[in-house]
Amino acid sequence: MTDEANNNCSNGNVLTRAGCILSYSGSGVDIAINYTVLVINFIWCVVALSLHTKDIERSALLRTFALSALAFVFLFQIGICLAVHCMGISILWCSMGGWIISERKRLKETSDAELSRWRTATYRIEQMVVVLDVAMIIYYAIEATAITTVAHMCAVILGATLSLLSIRLLDGDDAGTAENEAAAGPATTLLEKRES
Repeated sequence: MTDEANNNCSNGNVLTRAGCILSYSGSGVDIAINYTVLVINFIWCVVALSLHTKDIERSALLRTFALSALAFVFLFQIGICLAVHCMGISILWCSMGGWIISERKRLKETSDAELSRWRTATYRIEQMVVVLDVAMIIYYAIEATAITTVAHMCAVILGATLSLLSIRLLDGDDAGTAENEAAAGPATTLLEKRES
């Protein structure tokens, strides 16, 4: 990078700096690695999201939540990099990786036979996506500063948290009722049934 380009990335207006963040200031290796991993994660998230539910209304809510979460993480990535003068999109794909891991656990516990068969058939692909994410986190742990690894791990946790939040928002009372009945035990459930 030339001194002029470096100066524009550090001292330019917000749009210029955002362009530098998204383009890794022209680092071909970082662009190739991160955008490839981002596209792979994004495609897998779209596939997983598309078969998450058969209920059209719930599916629309889940897609809306997922797109809102993606927009939040994107703006979060840009905001952090503007504040601390970093570059990259790795928080995006790390968050997607956290979401994939959380959804994987969630769907593994499903009782839907059709969905379970599909999950079994695609398990290897999903496993490769997660392994790719872990490999890239390890690569940057070796190649970049320690704060990058901390950011990657926090982004994975952020993605998993957003997935869990979607479960809470979309399953709402159903999940809470089942959890409350399980915690209260059979005696309380029988008592409630007897009263009604």
